Amino acid sequence: MSTLRKLILCFILLITTIKFSYGQGNQLKMFTPDSVKFINDLEGYMETGLATHKDVKEFLQKFSLAWKSPKYTHYYKQATYDISNEMLTRKIPVYPTYQTFLSAMLNLISSGVTQKQFDQWIAGLEKLVKQHPYTNLNTYLSMGESLFGSNVFFKSPTVSWSVSNNSYTFRSDSVPEVIFSNVNLKCTNERNDTILVYATNGIFFPLRGTWVGKGGKIDWVRTGLDANVVFGELQNYTVICRQGGFAADSVIFWDKSYFDKSLLGRVIEKDISEPKGSETYPRFISYGKRFEIPNLTTDVTYNGGFSMRGRRFLGSGTTEQPAQLIFKRKGKPFLIASSVDYSITKDQIMADDAHIVIFVTDTDSIYHPDIQLVYNIAKKHLSLIRTDQGLSQTPYFDSYHKVNMFFEEMSWFIDDPKLEFRMLEGASESKADFESQDFFRPGLFQKFDEPGGTNTIADVSRYAKSINSKDLPLPILEYSNIQLLTAYDHL
Repeated sequence: MSTLRKLILCFILLITTIKFSYGQGNQLKMFTPDSVKFINDLEGYMETGLATHKDVKEFLQKFSLAWKSPKYTHYYKQATYDISNEMLTRKIPVYPTYQTFLSAMLNLISSGVTQKQFDQWIAGLEKLVKQHPYTNLNTYLSMGESLFGSNVFFKSPTVSWSVSNNSYTFRSDSVPEVIFSNVNLKCTNERNDTILVYATNGIFFPLRGTWVGKGGKIDWVRTGLDANVVFGELQNYTVICRQGGFAADSVIFWDKSYFDKSLLGRVIEKDISEPKGSETYPRFISYGKRFEIPNLTTDVTYNGGFSMRGRRFLGSGTTEQPAQLIFKRKGKPFLIASSVDYSITKDQIMADDAHIVIFVTDTDSIYHPDIQLVYNIAKKHLSLIRTDQGLSQTPYFDSYHKVNMFFEEMSWFIDDPKLEFRMLEGASESKADFESQDFFRPGLFQKFDEPGGTNTIADVSRYAKSINSKDLPLPILEYSNIQLLTAYDHL
């Protein structure tokens, strides 16, 4: 036999021997059911193959101290003998399984868990020790270790789920279950972001990593909203714990700042890291498609669907039935904005694709099919902005004066009797184009006659010809002493 083959054979024998020792702990046949001898057996069993691991040595020292304390009663010690010998007989590995069992016992005696709870937990453990695969046993033991240690019943590298107290019982009829009563449920991710369900009940299935919950309350506090104003009351919900969130149907939702009664809908909650003030969770989507909020803010009525995304109220509609904002003046609708989507906070209302109608008279209006809307609630200022995309490029149409109007922004402080047409702040030049629908109306032309016999429109036309341009910057017009009149003084 060659030297290389001998070396390979020796290596295989060495690995086999280590593996055997790792599971058998120096070929220990049985743990002695004696308080002193058990610790000696335990040290020899766990040191085999693991003696160089500092954490294991420290664990043994810690366990030995607890074993000798009054908290580790004879009742608990007898259960430890029984489970230890069952694991030894079935050649269950020392690490991680057996050490996790001892760690769970160590946490249990310090947790305030009752003997009844302990018996229920052990009953489930005794069943799993006799079953394959042992991964289920490891899962159950890890759950017990963290539950007794810190009320954490599920833990992964990215997320953990815990409860606020030890109001739980164990059941193991067909599969292991942990039944929780009146606890606060908490999910925490690796960045320490959290979600909470208050005063809930649930059943946790450790082998599936699933929580089936009933009842409880969630709020929007982490987004800056008052828990007594905006909150949801859960009915039945299910949590796939590894996902770090859940969805719940038939949630009774309250937002007392807008509604005097509850809404029914769906909640989606996720434990993700989001910038402060820009949170998109929790979310609520109402089942109802149409709501009217008469005083969304002063002199503004909302009519449409309702949902919440973080702290933002999202107004929603369809192409056939868009959501509407109705701005009133002297108690009557003056401007109606219609859009599929609105974003509404306590500070402002926004829509990217709104069509607007401004009522000039009972039969005439100013209209635009696709405008960007921004309403500053505190300042009571409405800004309507044309962009260079799609339909937004089209002009405003004024049916009263039969004119198309080209400018970037219509600005209105809703308590003021005037609208301002202007370019956006920071624009390189300020200009506006007004184009008659039929390019000339004698009656309208005559309205611009001046007492001295001149006509403002004619003056502007002559000046444009003198500079050979139809683009007339406002500063130049001012320097030329040409007075531009507004047709909207009555607003």
